[in-house]
Amino acid sequence: MMLQTGKPSRCEGQRPRPLSIARQDLVVECRPRQLAVRWGSPDPWVREPWRIAVTRHGTPLEQRSDWEQVCRLRDGNIDHWEFEARLSHGVRLQRQITHVVRDGVLFLAEAVLSPRRAAWVVETTIGVHPSVSLTEEAPPEGTPPSGARTADRRVAYVLPLFQLAAQDMPPAPAKVATCRAAGETPTVGADLTVWRGRAEGRALFLPLIFVAARTPADGQPAPFWRKLTITERGRIAPDETAVAYRVQLGPRQWVFYRSLAAPENRAFLGCNFAGESLVGAFGKKGVTSLLEVHLEE
Repeated sequence: MMLQTGKPSRCEGQRPRPLSIARQDLVVECRPRQLAVRWGSPDPWVREPWRIAVTRHGTPLEQRSDWEQVCRLRDGNIDHWEFEARLSHGVRLQRQITHVVRDGVLFLAEAVLSPRRAAWVVETTIGVHPSVSLTEEAPPEGTPPSGARTADRRVAYVLPLFQLAAQDMPPAPAKVATCRAAGETPTVGADLTVWRGRAEGRALFLPLIFVAARTPADGQPAPFWRKLTITERGRIAPDETAVAYRVQLGPRQWVFYRSLAAPENRAFLGCNFAGESLVGAFGKKGVTSLLEVHLEE
């Protein structure tokens, strides 16, 4: 499915009640300075708060605008949102929410886009139910899935796909803490999971993949993921230009791609793609596109 992004439509911050969009077990609420996501039922596996703290050259950035909805698609199998807010120093913060309904996959991602290169420290926080299993690390390149890490009867899995370099802190993704927020009263049974990391460049992409286990066989072995190599005009594209990932849970596999610079024709996993973002299923015949987003010219 292809989507041409339309004109942005601002979330109605002046209304007394926030914009709330519900689809099956997914609820997205857009408030003037906060986005909230709840997914899973009857007790949500993912729930607010969903926060990010961004530091540029040692200076914390401030949110300077309300969240604005810039892209929306809804059909029988895909629910897709994109939101954007302005931060200080000309930095833009974008959030992508893509729900592949029939597959039980929720893709939550944050993109930090800057007019110039910088040194970044980021901290992203989201409420995750204890029944959701954290799969932190990608196995070494060329390592087949291992049966040693079993599902442990988990109902869903979260895979933090971003890997940010660090000097005086562990390489991300790192589960820094699973803790109650000071001064807050979170929903009973909900924990806050925090990931931190450092990076340099003009752009960062911080994706989290939540996958529901549909059968007891799902998660045996545990889900795993790979960061894919992207080429542009015969050269490897750096992470500040574009990123792509391949995720597997049991026999099911998906591909996620996002351009962080001006979209160009780039290649990954046998695909040539010139749009902004792609979500696809991976099988014997290669990648089948589920969602494509192309910028209007």
